[in-house]
Parts: sequence; structure tokens; C-alpha cells
Amino acid sequence: MYCKNCGNQIAEKAVYCVHCGAATDAPSPFNRQSAVQASKSNGFAIAGFVLALVGILIGWATYSVTCVLGLVFSCIGLSKSKSIGKGKGLSIAGIVISAVTIALIIIFALCYVFIFILSLQNGAAPDYRNPY
Repeated sequence: MYCKNCGNQIAEKAVYCVHCGAATDAPSPFNRQSAVQASKSNGFAIAGFVLALVGILIGWATYSVTCVLGLVFSCIGLSKSKSIGKGKGLSIAGIVISAVTIALIIIFALCYVFIFILSLQNGAAPDYRNPY
């Protein structure tokens, strides 16, 4: 095979001429269309689902911060799933788990406050001055 630019002889599988550097018509083994492209994933959906699971396990200890973060990331993941096409199920699961966990934490907190107020009204408040 000969270079179309300089006319020198080059190898049959050469992509570029070794003499002048011009590109040849030979197919490149590093062609952009044949290269494996990284698949797009919905990181927000994954993060939201994981945070929702962590929130349901230790949400009471972190004052439901992980649940709220899981809810936010899952909502963002759901909106991105329309353009990416992936992560809709994880996003919905993260939203449901986070919302249920937040609701349970609020219900338990209100019950605790209600019981504490009732104990104060009945005179059964703990005396913290004398531990015995």
C-alpha cells in the first residue's frame, strides 16, 4: 500500500504514514465507534436507595438525616431516570423507604413527647437530683 499524501510505501494495516504522518484509509483498531463506552448509570438513584436503607436501620440514631438525604437523592435520581433511562425502580424504592422511615420517626417522637407530658402532669417526673 502507498501513502496518498507522500507516495511512499507503507504497511497494509498502517493507520498513519510513517514518513509524513498522514492518515490512511485503513480501519483503526482504536476506532471511536467500536470502542466500548462506559454505560451510564444513575448514581443518585443508587445513593438514594442506599441512604434510605441506612436510614431505616439507624435513622433513629442520626435524627433521620440519612432518611432525608435518601429522600433527596432518590428524588433527584427519579428526575434523572427520565433522561438516562435507568434507576427509576431504585429511586421509587428509595423515596418510599425514606418517607415511611421519616413518618415512623416523627410518630415515635410525638408519642415520646406525649408520654413525657402525661408523666409530668401525673407527678411521675423523674427526680434527677437523687439517683437512689
